[in-house]
Amino acid sequence: MRSDASERCEWHHRTIVAVPNCAAVVRASTASIDQILDVLIDNALGHGAGSIRVVTRSVAGGAAIDISDEGSSADSGTDEELFFRGQGSNNGIGLAVARSIADAEGAD
Repeated sequence: MRSDASERCEWHHRTIVAVPNCAAVVRASTASIDQILDVLIDNALGHGAGSIRVVTRSVAGGAAIDISDEGSSADSGTDEELFFRGQGSNNGIGLAVARSIADAEGAD
């Protein structure tokens, strides 16, 4: 896990735990992956609670990274509402930008 993410979590009195479950090789730029992780971790810091878990897992044709925390997701909305700009009641552009970057890198 990048040290600046750990520092941001410490500043918010939160912990971040990386759980590497796979060693898949993916074809994406480091800058894109870093930007996506920054957005998702910042989102967890701003809207979540407790520890933040970053878990890698194998999927058909590559890998996935799941970021979760201990906060409630009851009012979060669907993926469509969260990851696409202009939909949902509380979202800014961060998650939409992360989704766009992932799409540009060939994510499913």
